[in-house]
Amino acid sequence: MKAASSLLIATLAAAIVSPALTAKTDNSNYRHGHDRDGETIVIDVACDGRTYAPIGLDPDTGVEGRGTTFIVNGRIFPGGTIPDGDGFDLDNTPGTLGKWVCRGMWNFSLEEVLNGATPHVSTTQHYLFDAVNSLMSEGPEGSHEAINRVVLGGTGRFRGFVGEVQEQFLGYNITGLENFRFTFKIRKAR
Repeated sequence: MKAASSLLIATLAAAIVSPALTAKTDNSNYRHGHDRDGETIVIDVACDGRTYAPIGLDPDTGVEGRGTTFIVNGRIFPGGTIPDGDGFDLDNTPGTLGKWVCRGMWNFSLEEVLNGATPHVSTTQHYLFDAVNSLMSEGPEGSHEAINRVVLGGTGRFRGFVGEVQEQFLGYNITGLENFRFTFKIRKAR
């Protein structure tokens, strides 16, 4: 039961964590577009369940509860790389654009989550395309419905950018955690 509970918790955590861009300035490695309101960038992220680390498990149950914090990493791929459905193999898919880091906190106990409480967590996500170029978002997560998050800013070519990013659940990968598609709508702050 405890092993099944831990897998469920890891799966739920992955659903709530939830991913970035290339160092190339020609934007050829990710779906990209411009309009009068700014840029649209689409990337896919595979959460790596092997990196999920919760801190502050409930002392009575040994599982995540309200206030438990966590960190998890993932890999960024060009938008459209990860298909809908389960079984994506992040280890044997070429073309990663960078690394994704998500840290957050559980908003509810596991029992409340299993009874439908959402959003499960509140997170900060870093989309690290390389040592210079990155984006950062903040917001709620925890259901398989598409959810919008605020883009807080970026570095390198994204310095001074703000906007929002929609996180869309795609399925589960071979590590047991979620895959997401992120659609950024960003613009240079005025």
